[in-house]
Amino acid sequence: MLAPKYFIPFIIIVFTIVISVFPVSAQKLVNKSMIIDTDCATDDLRAICLLLAQKETSIAAITAADGSLAPEEGYIKVKSLLTDLNMSDIPVGTGRRLDNPPPSWRKFCSETRWGNETNIKSNSITALQLIFGVLDAATNPVTIICLGPLTDISDVLKSKPQISSKISRILWYNDSFDPLKGFNYEADTIAAKFIISSAISMDIICSVEPSCNLSDKDFLQSLDRINTVFAKKVVTSMHEDSGGGHPRNGHLKLYDELVAVYFLFPDVFDMKQDIFHPEHKFSTAYQCPTVREDMFDIYAQTYSLEKNICFVRFPVDTSVYQPDVREIARETLNKFGTEEWKACVLTNEIHGHLGIYSIVGAKMGVKAKELLGAETDRMEVVSYAGKDQPLSCMNDGLQVSTGGTMGVNMISLKETGKFIPEAEFTWKGKHIKLKLKDQYISQAEKDIQNGIVKYGNLSSGYWKLVRKLAILYWNSWSRDEIFEIIND
Repeated sequence: MLAPKYFIPFIIIVFTIVISVFPVSAQKLVNKSMIIDTDCATDDLRAICLLLAQKETSIAAITAADGSLAPEEGYIKVKSLLTDLNMSDIPVGTGRRLDNPPPSWRKFCSETRWGNETNIKSNSITALQLIFGVLDAATNPVTIICLGPLTDISDVLKSKPQISSKISRILWYNDSFDPLKGFNYEADTIAAKFIISSAISMDIICSVEPSCNLSDKDFLQSLDRINTVFAKKVVTSMHEDSGGGHPRNGHLKLYDELVAVYFLFPDVFDMKQDIFHPEHKFSTAYQCPTVREDMFDIYAQTYSLEKNICFVRFPVDTSVYQPDVREIARETLNKFGTEEWKACVLTNEIHGHLGIYSIVGAKMGVKAKELLGAETDRMEVVSYAGKDQPLSCMNDGLQVSTGGTMGVNMISLKETGKFIPEAEFTWKGKHIKLKLKDQYISQAEKDIQNGIVKYGNLSSGYWKLVRKLAILYWNSWSRDEIFEIIND
């Protein structure tokens, strides 16, 4: 433990680090803050790169446990990785040594290159001190990802049991839970039994699909095609370890990487509740092809957390879209994101044509969900758009983007004397009202009226113009700029 006179300044330093990792503009990400505890096996390198690549996570600290490598060597590995990735602001702590003989694979793990170790100095902050500091400074519960023995986490909870309230859950990789066996368990059975007998929520991810292994050649070829620092780091480390060839067989099986995938995509895994400890659950199966795809998407940072019913992921391949939509697809996706793209595409499909106000409704629903932090099909919507076209087309966009359809009885129409492109949104007691700004209403009305004058109402020329305008607005109108937030 730090001496009392040094402990308060240390907390302030760690708190500053934590705040720098949690952007104020992204408060919704705070609930996904984490501490990673690793014993620095070769699969831990791949797992940590997967976790670092996740845009929704905020890594407050990484600690090196005793296991595949000694904690002091593990610290150097982690620090060199973070330095190479320009993420050295993430603090690293050194765990407690165990009185165990080194595992047979320690030499191989030691030879695996995580980064440039030149000028990496030894560490004076222990895992215990660092975890205490981060948890004490955290304003929201933190997830602990444990990729090795549970020594460091056990030490924290034994030293300060009340700090468990700052831990939202522990995600632990172990070869097997039922029966309980494997290196991470056996390296420190006392720590494992202590944590498992506690009341902390715990998800244990096990490699229960022996056929779900990645061949060295396929793994590296797939990663070689991904142009991110995270993928390149894994490929480079594996090539350097083997003198430029493929790494040794048996070291590219799926182990700790499963925890990183589970953190973002838990639905891919079948989990079973422990009958003796209901707050714990463990994996019994997972969808191997999906895990593989998710891994590469995370490394590439092209994954989406959207919830789809029929799709594995919503199609963004531009070749599947009509030529005029294809022209704006990539730019619009980059500007406004996959969720809005999905909402607008599905709205247009069910609406029967590309419409101006249906696009407005889709953008409005997405914006309302963001402002309220609402879940799909859980937000009440009241539309002021009425039942007369073209304004009523906004209702289709609202239903698709929020999931608050007529079928789930979460949307209703406000009967007023004058219908306007405006809607109220309510979720968990929070309430907002959004309205399309007057300048955009005027532009849409002017453009539509010009089309009627030029082509006649509801003629083929009119519908071609509406489609052209809808595509223009889809690509150019930002949901962050076009709506007025009305305070009642």
